[in-house]
Amino acid sequence: MPPAAAGSTSGLYSQYAAAAQPRPGSPQRRGNRNASGHKTTRSAVLRAAGVRLCCYLNQEMDRASSTIVQLPADCDTLEEVIPYIQKKLQLDKRMLFVAELFTPTGDLINSWDQLVQAAQTDTPIIIGCGEPFDAMRVPNALLEMHLNGGGRKAVKRVTRELKDKRLAERQDRAEMVRQAGHGVLPIAAANAREQKVESKHETANLMRQRYMQGLAYTQQQQQELLDSVYQNVTAQKMEAQESKATRAEQEAERRERLRMEKIQQQEELKRAREATMALVRRQHDAALQPLR
Repeated sequence: MPPAAAGSTSGLYSQYAAAAQPRPGSPQRRGNRNASGHKTTRSAVLRAAGVRLCCYLNQEMDRASSTIVQLPADCDTLEEVIPYIQKKLQLDKRMLFVAELFTPTGDLINSWDQLVQAAQTDTPIIIGCGEPFDAMRVPNALLEMHLNGGGRKAVKRVTRELKDKRLAERQDRAEMVRQAGHGVLPIAAANAREQKVESKHETANLMRQRYMQGLAYTQQQQQELLDSVYQNVTAQKMEAQESKATRAEQEAERRERLRMEKIQQQEELKRAREATMALVRRQHDAALQPLR
């Protein structure tokens, strides 16, 4: 048997003893974090395992948050998707039933491939319960992101496009300055800064104009909706008044008819009574004649 090392024993229990713990304050070697592969988030795992939908209710997009509906891997038709959305949004408690699926632009989703493509680009899914698509409820920011890139990647994509556009504008401006022969003068930098400020002002004015146009369009749509509601209420009131007047005329006619029938019955009863009294009188007179 080889000799035991210094400070150690060769007993039976020492062979299975735990490893020596490091002393307090001594540096510890950090284990390999990537030994079992790169970690991922639960959202990425769910998105890779099946179809993940970001759902909004048609009439509540401007005042309610989205609901994430995770579809299983064996779901491959729209008929199988509807029960999952119905259950996740708890529409049974509100007596609502999923009938149609829309994109933020109002396009109807008719096939499973369209739904999968919308889910891959993180496009919000608008849930319709039989009513028409309400474009006024769609927020302008959500619609712009959907039109410019789609879903969560729209912000980065639009930012990258704007950055490339600004770079191209700077290159064109620098080329114009060089062609004009002012590239070596200090005034070229000042002119470039002024042009940049003016371009930013124009961009801001354009964005402000588009925003105000969107607000005006939304206000116009809301006003038209209110006008239609007022017209419907007025028409219903007029119909109710006409119906009430018709019922009053019918009731007056019925009462007049009953009064005439009552008068006629009283006259017939009076004539019958007079005829009976006349008959009784004749019989009485006929009975008294032999006695006389």
